[in-house]
Amino acid sequence: MKDWVKELIIGFVLLVVGAFLTVQYWAEVIKVILGVLGPILLFLGIIFLWIGVEDKKLEKELEELEKELKEEEKQEEKKEEEQKK
Repeated sequence: MKDWVKELIIGFVLLVVGAFLTVQYWAEVIKVILGVLGPILLFLGIIFLWIGVEDKKLEKELEELEKELKEEEKQEEKKEEEQKK
């Protein structure tokens, strides 16, 4: 048999067995889902907090760079004015 035929047969068998076990043990499936929900929310919370902190750091760095750029522009304008005189 070709590999893709074996993969299709294995996939179909796993699908049927998985569906049967899910229906057979539905109460346990719900318990597992509810049990996993807390750690997933915890993990997502940590990720969002980390992203927020990194965004704040980047915002602060951008403000500092903008201030430096404005100062450099002012110095260049002063040099140009002095050269015109």
